Amino acid sequence: MEIFREILLGIIQGITGFLPVSSSGHILLLSKLFNMDAGYTTLFLCLLKVSSLAAILIVMFKDIIKLIIGTYQLILDVFSNIVIFIKKRLRMDRDGYYVLNTNPYKKLVLMLVVSSAVTYVVSTFIKSIAENSNQIPMVIGVCFVISGVILFLTDHLGQGKRTVKNMSAFDAIVIGMAQGLSVMPGISRVVMTFAAAVALGYGRTFAVKYSYMLAIPAILGSSLLSLQDLAGTAVSVSNLANILAGMLFCGVLSCLALKLMLNLSKKGSMIVFSLYGILLGVFVVICDLII
Repeated sequence: MEIFREILLGIIQGITGFLPVSSSGHILLLSKLFNMDAGYTTLFLCLLKVSSLAAILIVMFKDIIKLIIGTYQLILDVFSNIVIFIKKRLRMDRDGYYVLNTNPYKKLVLMLVVSSAVTYVVSTFIKSIAENSNQIPMVIGVCFVISGVILFLTDHLGQGKRTVKNMSAFDAIVIGMAQGLSVMPGISRVVMTFAAAVALGYGRTFAVKYSYMLAIPAILGSSLLSLQDLAGTAVSVSNLANILAGMLFCGVLSCLALKLMLNLSKKGSMIVFSLYGILLGVFVVICDLII
């Protein structure tokens, strides 16, 4: 029955979505195994990612609330500065401008905006390459290996001490570029952003949290674009029930995977995930060569 297929895909997305292994790579390979329609697969993957987004909002609720408050304060400061600028031009006021990064979460919002903007540019630039690669198991396998090797090297880096307090726009740009490259199937978004942050000297817990916070605009943006492109895709009532079942399993397991990664970032090695990615990639490549 198709419902078991959607539930299996939901389970895989839930487990791999926040672990340092590519969820999109797994889903693409399984969709080929099940001979699923490409348009339906894209739509289903998009909806599964919405479940993953809900998991971030649930598990990181306190941080998300502080981000929302920081965003509100930042918007107020920006508009206040615009008013001050106009008054200065009209020689009506000599007050100084508001500093935009006076607290960690206001600065974090700024850095996330910079990273997200860079991600959009990079992912748009290589989008056509990624879409063509989705149909080539060999490329997906090689990307799995690359992602696993990057995680293996990152796992052997020392524990950094930097936090958002000393984060620069350059750092945000580098992390945004790393996330943009993860549009390639088999390249894990978590691995790329986590590796970039750790390589820049940030603590692993902050690196993981920043990666997940950065996933919010990335998932929202990609989901909206995908839904817009697939607006004409037909979904029957039975398919809708199957999709909802897959989303439910995905959401629950995403919460568990997210908590696991947050714990591992404090104390634990990710070598198992790197070896898994490398071995899976080699297996996919060999199968593609043989078949």
